[in-house]
Amino acid sequence: MKATPEPRKAQKTEKKRFKRPAIRSDLLWKELLTHFFYESLEIFYPVLYAAADRNRKPHFLNTELRVPGIRKGQRIVDLMVDVPLVSGE
Repeated sequence: MKATPEPRKAQKTEKKRFKRPAIRSDLLWKELLTHFFYESLEIFYPVLYAAADRNRKPHFLNTELRVPGIRKGQRIVDLMVDVPLVSGE
């Protein structure tokens, strides 16, 4: 009697998920915004650009953004700027 081979079990194809190395791609974006702040403001927020006092330097508040205990999926502010206005505010 001939032995019948066992039917092959359907193999689950497991998709390999490659973890990308932690690259801070936003560092370049932040550097560009910091260096070309008023130019960026003119493009993205023209109303604020018109009200800004461009003779004074903006104050970047990077140290105030350190927030402990951020949960996954929670969004936080990356770059905060105190923009001097022509009205003095």
